[in-house]
Amino acid sequence: MGNIPNTFLVGTARSGTTTITELMKLQLDFFVPEIKEPKTLAVESHMSAMNGVGDEFFYRDKPKDVTSYLKQYSGVDKKYSLDASTSYLYYHSEAINEIKKINPKSKIVIILGNPASRAISQYGLMVRDGREKLSFEEALVAENERVGNGWEYAWHYKALGYYSSSVNAYLNSFDDVNVILFEELFENGKCDFDLLGK
Repeated sequence: MGNIPNTFLVGTARSGTTTITELMKLQLDFFVPEIKEPKTLAVESHMSAMNGVGDEFFYRDKPKDVTSYLKQYSGVDKKYSLDASTSYLYYHSEAINEIKKINPKSKIVIILGNPASRAISQYGLMVRDGREKLSFEEALVAENERVGNGWEYAWHYKALGYYSSSVNAYLNSFDDVNVILFEELFENGKCDFDLLGK
């Protein structure tokens, strides 16, 4: 309870986190702020990688400092106050430190999808948004160069699927971490909120 976030849905991108966040909004004990994916607690990592097509545009409305970030939660009195920023899994080194500063007893939820399916889904999103002009195969070949040139994490199709070190970092840093496979969460055709550790 209180006016700080206590539940972090940290990843991973394109693994159903938006669907799950929308379902959380319908639960009486969840608060989801207007900017459901603020990315604020990995701001340095984001700001150092803004050289790709559309990178700055898609980050323009995010709160860039903790004071602005916490205003989203002002006056909230729900059991679960959510920050659903999927970049926190990839940029775990910065995000873990910042989450601990705000709430060291935070609940961490990590939803993992099949890495290959995740990469294809991410690629489709980038094409839809008019950012990606290469074929999927060409984009995979170009990935290392793009990463080296400071393109944001959304372009890291392969790298975003290497979950192990990021997941272990959260498991070693917080007491309440739930790692869930997306397929298990919707195994019966509906979201199983018990798997989220409610």
